Amino acid sequence: MKWELDTPVRVGGNVFAAIVEARVSVHATSRAMTANGDKRPLLFLLLNDDAVSGIDIDGKFYEAGEIARLYPTAIERLRAAKA
Repeated sequence: MKWELDTPVRVGGNVFAAIVEARVSVHATSRAMTANGDKRPLLFLLLNDDAVSGIDIDGKFYEAGEIARLYPTAIERLRAAKA
């Protein structure tokens, strides 16, 4: 699975971002090319002070350690956006 961190959004002292799965499909023939894509949220992150937590689309809560294991670099990228 290919995941990305969407552009973080700052609200007051909090930073929010979504980890999303992105898919792109390209089809070509000798006369034409078509492409389509979609993006779906996997996990919503919250950076409050220096603590990171997350919640998925089913309402399951994630602590920072689990987020780091499932989505390496996501927390670092979220913190970099806060700076």
